[in-house]
Amino acid sequence: MSEFPPDRQTEMSPMQIRQILDEELHLFRLILKETDDYVGDLDRFSLTHLTELLQRRKQWIDELLLLETRRQVLNYHPLEDFKQEISDILHALITIDAQLMDFLKMRKQAVIKDLAQITDNKSRSPGGRSLKENMRIIDLVQE
Repeated sequence: MSEFPPDRQTEMSPMQIRQILDEELHLFRLILKETDDYVGDLDRFSLTHLTELLQRRKQWIDELLLLETRRQVLNYHPLEDFKQEISDILHALITIDAQLMDFLKMRKQAVIKDLAQITDNKSRSPGGRSLKENMRIIDLVQE
């Protein structure tokens, strides 16, 4: 369902349409900048900050969807230069998100190895012998 009454759908001026496109482009640039800044500072990684970034990105994406819906209601298709810039931003975001996913995988594997080491250490006596004859140590790191 359109958010504009049928008689208002064709009343947008070229300047209003350009404003919608500028808002879309601004949000795409904002998502890219914030994500790039976060990935550039991974040595201060925190799940809290990552969660906040993902929540902000969701809000921005929701806003983008509303803007895109407005533009589609007007049956306006953006120019190639606009499409190309959006495409470039999306390509950069995909690359950055892949870096972030690789980092998270490394962190997860490090935590799993630490937990396995702690479990192994707790199951051994101070002399290094196993406390239980039948205890098996399971390698939790799986690919």
